[in-house]
Amino acid sequence: IIFSTSFDFADGTAFNGAGAARLLGGTATFTGNIAAPNLKLEGATLAGTHTLAGNIDWSAGSIGTAGTTTLPVGTVLTLSGDADKTFTTRTVSNSGTIIWGGNGDIIMGNGSTLNNLATGVFEAQAEGGMFVPGGGGSAEFNNAGLLRKTGATISVMNAAQGPTFANTGTVSAESGALRFDVSFTQTAGATVLSGGGVLAGPALEFAGGELRGS
Repeated sequence: IIFSTSFDFADGTAFNGAGAARLLGGTATFTGNIAAPNLKLEGATLAGTHTLAGNIDWSAGSIGTAGTTTLPVGTVLTLSGDADKTFTTRTVSNSGTIIWGGNGDIIMGNGSTLNNLATGVFEAQAEGGMFVPGGGGSAEFNNAGLLRKTGATISVMNAAQGPTFANTGTVSAESGALRFDVSFTQTAGATVLSGGGVLAGPALEFAGGELRGS
C-alpha cells in the first residue's frame, strides 16, 4: 500500500498482509496503538502520539512534529540508506530495538528527546553523526538500556550543539568507536570496552557506575 499524501490513522489501525505500507509524502498522523508489521517511512513526516508495534524501516522523511512515539518490546526500527533523518520536537521512547544503519546523519533539535528505556537497545552501525545544528535548540539522548556500537566505523553520538547524552544503563563498544563531541555523563550503569572504543572531545563525566574493559 502506498500513501503519497497526508493521512490520519486512528487507534487500532493494523497494516496487515504480506506487502509493505509505504509512506512516501505528506504527513502521516498516527493516534493510539498502531500495528505495523512492515511499515516503511520513505519521505513522509510522522506525526501524532502513538505506539508503533512491528518492523519499521526509515530511509527518508522526518519525525519532526510535537508528540510522542513509543516503541514497545519486540518492535524494530531500522534507519537505513544514505539520506539524513530529521528528528526534532518529538519524544521517542524505545523499549524495543533501534538500529542506526546506513550512512545518514540524525539531525535533532527543538526539544527532541530520545529515551532508550531499560529494555531498549540502540545499535549504532552507521558512519554518521547525531547532531543539533546551530540555532536548532536543544536535544537529549537518555540511555537506561543498551547503547551498543558494532561495525568498524565511528558513530558520532553528539556534535555541534548536542544532543546531550546521559547514561544510567550500559554503553557497550564492541567494535569501531562511539564519539562524543559535546557531552557524556554517566550517573549509574556501565561503560564497557569490549573490542571497540569511546572517543571524546570534552572530558567524559563519570559520577557513578562502572568503566571497564580495554
